[in-house]
Amino acid sequence: MLAFKGHFDGHVIIPDGHVSLPRDRELSFQVETGLTLVSGRKLLNHFGRLDEQAAREISQAIERDCERIDDEW
Repeated sequence: MLAFKGHFDGHVIIPDGHVSLPRDRELSFQVETGLTLVSGRKLLNHFGRLDEQAAREISQAIERDCERIDDEW
């Protein structure tokens, strides 16, 4: 299998760089479009929110445990 990046100009697929393929041979394509960007606000609809206590506990754990890693390594 060969993967390459390119773009579609409305008529044909154009590779963004050199692609080594045999001439006059039938090919099949699987097309993946670029990533879709999603705002953080939309992501909140799919994930939970931290209350102040949970955020504080996570912050304290990061500070405490990161100190341990620095000391132990």
